[in-house]
Amino acid sequence: MTLDLSRVALLTVVIFGGSVRHSVAQVRSVVIPNTPQCTACRARLVPLVSLGDVEGPGTLAGQPWSVVRTSAHFIAAAGFEPTELKVFDRAGTFVETVGRQGEGPGEYQTVTALVHMPGDTLHVFDRALRRQTVLAPDFTVVRTARLGIAVHAAWPLDPDHVLVNGWSGGAGSPPPPLHVLGIDGTVITSIESVAGGPPPIFYALHPELLVRKAAPGRSGGFWSAALNTYELEGRDRTGAVTQVIRRFPEWIVPWDTTLSVTPAQPPRTAVSDVRDSPDGRLLVLLDVPAADWRAALSDPRSRGDGSQYYEWDPVHAYDTVIEVLDPAAGRLVMTARVAVRLNGFLDAGTVYAYLEDEVGNPSIAVYELVWDQ
Repeated sequence: MTLDLSRVALLTVVIFGGSVRHSVAQVRSVVIPNTPQCTACRARLVPLVSLGDVEGPGTLAGQPWSVVRTSAHFIAAAGFEPTELKVFDRAGTFVETVGRQGEGPGEYQTVTALVHMPGDTLHVFDRALRRQTVLAPDFTVVRTARLGIAVHAAWPLDPDHVLVNGWSGGAGSPPPPLHVLGIDGTVITSIESVAGGPPPIFYALHPELLVRKAAPGRSGGFWSAALNTYELEGRDRTGAVTQVIRRFPEWIVPWDTTLSVTPAQPPRTAVSDVRDSPDGRLLVLLDVPAADWRAALSDPRSRGDGSQYYEWDPVHAYDTVIEVLDPAAGRLVMTARVAVRLNGFLDAGTVYAYLEDEVGNPSIAVYELVWDQ
């Protein structure tokens, strides 16, 4: 389901417990054409460093929830051991493991988001404990704060604020998916979903529709995008939508439910990350089915009711489309496809991917993103 903001009368934003309404007439809406300005431009991934050892304490436990780069380190929250952080130096050499299972200071249950803040402090968000832990540059605990939000992802807005994607449980209306937190974890602004969107039960059945990808903007606001449609929202600090950018390429199909991948049904396309560059352009990563995506499927397996299903490997089932947009001019600057599933940006010129070798050993590859003409 694609949300058409041109048909929405009002956007409600909750601020300090109150509400502010913004007229959608103030929103600049742009449809980006499919023909890029630079038809000869090609993206090239230049390997910078590989994180993760084949054996020993520097091995990764699976696809990471979050990867950040500080002045001295790369830090990854491992997917299958979300109670630990793996720390590597800038050359990719393993340094130490931070954290352990538990609920006390320096202990975690499910680390899903890392944010690098000024002073080389690290904000660690534990979705299961609904807690923020701030670590000093030497990874000692500075403070913790209980949150009423199960944080899925997070981004730095400025030295005093963090933007998080997460939600609280409970029945009723769809929970706000985005929140601005103060440096101490206080929720300053909770940003509601657009009025007129899917009904509450829709979100309850498909929580992925509450997942957002986001990036701080140069003007103090931020950009956000849902997974299921190519639609980017520019918002100011209060959460009010100021600009909507849409793309309608033939290779992306909006979806509103989780699909079972079969030889006849490819993996769904999805927005995987967005980043605002210093020159005012937007960079977008999108998961798209690889040319040989069927090779990532298992043989058919039988359920108890006699029906069949397929297990599949997302690492090898996807390629990535990388696009550069000019929001001010409403143009597609460059677009390219690479034969690797990129997981996200470290900055506008650096991306990373979770990889597995032929025997399943995991690693994180960090690349410089270069455009050749």
